[in-house]
Amino acid sequence: MIWTNEMLSEVEEWAKHGFTITEIALALDLDEDQLQTEFLAQSDFFKAYKKGQLTSALDMRKSVFDLAGKGHSDSQKRAQTYLNKQKSIDG
Repeated sequence: MIWTNEMLSEVEEWAKHGFTITEIALALDLDEDQLQTEFLAQSDFFKAYKKGQLTSALDMRKSVFDLAGKGHSDSQKRAQTYLNKQKSIDG
């Protein structure tokens, strides 16, 4: 499938807000099987979908780290978990 920048931006936006591939297919009137194939092939669709997911995760983690810096104990624990995971993967 040939993806325009506009289509990829739409996919990214939907993924950013937690929508599944099935839901995105329905919302944008795209073939779900084709999207699944595109995802598995790590096409431009895959990249846009993952970028949307990561953008959402970034926003959430920013909030966690902001609250942790203000002394919120649950956020401090969660922030430490993120840092430990990062360290275990990246060294």
